[in-house]
Order: sequence, then structure tokens, then C-alpha cells
Amino acid sequence: MVGPDWFYGVAGTLCAFIAGAQMPLFALGISHALVSYYMDWETTCHEVKKIAFLFCGAAVITVTVHAIEHLSFGIMGERLTLRVREMMFSGNFDQLIITFSITYSLVLL
Repeated sequence: MVGPDWFYGVAGTLCAFIAGAQMPLFALGISHALVSYYMDWETTCHEVKKIAFLFCGAAVITVTVHAIEHLSFGIMGERLTLRVREMMFSGNFDQLIITFSITYSLVLL
């Protein structure tokens, strides 16, 4: 069923893995910032600035990854729903035609 949309599934899954790994990495960054306060003042300033830039870069990556994940799984679900509905309605329509053809042929008899 999902054969035509495999690209969206792979992209969404990879982005989900990245999104899942971000929170532990953020916790690691915060703990590194807290440890840097036990060093001398110049090292503390340097480490906190470095961590702040890393967090800003990670924020951009986070927004991008979540947008791609949402878009990929949304498109994949939308197309899957469309294919299932088309199959269901075509089956319904075939059944309806068979019912009326049998009824009409019985009336003609």
C-alpha cells in the first residue's frame, strides 16, 4: 500500500530518529554548561558562548527536522487515505452496478 510513497516514509523515519536524539543531546549540552561554571572565569565564558552557539544551531536543525517529519508523514498518510478510499468506493460502485443489473434483469423477466 505504501509502495509509491517510500521516499516520504524514509525521510520521515530519519527525521524522527534525529528528533528523538535531540532531547538527550540538549540535556548533555545543559549539563556541560553547568560543569563549565566550576572552571575559571575565562574558560567558563568561552564554554558558555560555544554552547550558546551550538544551541542556536540545534534550534534551527530542530525546527527543520520537525517540519520535514510532519510534512513527510502527512503527505504519506494523505496519499494512503486517498488510495484506500478510491479502492473502497470502486468496490462499492462495482457492487452497486451488479445489484442494479440483477434487479433490472429480474424486472425485465
